[in-house]
Amino acid sequence: MKFKKMIKKVFQFRKNETLNDYVYRKKLNFEKNFLKQKFSCNDLKEVFKQIGINDGDNIMVHACYRAFYNFEGTPEDIIDMLIELIGTNGNLFMPCYGANIEEFNVDTDKSMAGVLSECFRKYSDVLRSKGSHFSCAGYRK
Repeated sequence: MKFKKMIKKVFQFRKNETLNDYVYRKKLNFEKNFLKQKFSCNDLKEVFKQIGINDGDNIMVHACYRAFYNFEGTPEDIIDMLIELIGTNGNLFMPCYGANIEEFNVDTDKSMAGVLSECFRKYSDVLRSKGSHFSCAGYRK
C-alpha cells in the first residue's frame, strides 16, 4: 500500500483519481498541446450531419465534455445545437444517474454522468426518469 501511495504522489495523481482517469487526463493534456485546431458549434453540427443525424431522429448522447478541449463554446451550446439538429419531431436522451442510489431525488440530485448531462437535466423541457441506478433525461419539443 505504501508503494501505491508513493507512485500516486510521484506522478501527481489527483485525490481519488484512478489509474484510468490519470492516463486519460494526461492523454488529453498531451492532445491539447499538440492538436490545437479549434472548432465551433457549426463545425460540430456539420460532423453530426455527416454521420447521418437529421431532423426527427432519436439520439442518446453520452459524452465527456472534458474531451471537447478545443471547442469554442459551452456545454449549453452543444445541447442547443443537438436540439436544433433533431428538430421538433426528434428526441434527445442523456444518461443522468445520481450519486446515491439509496436516496435519489429526481428533481434536485446532480447528474453524475458528466457536465453535459448535468446542464441538460436543468433544461425546462427535459424530463428525468426516477430510476436511481440507470436514470436518463429526455427532451422532446
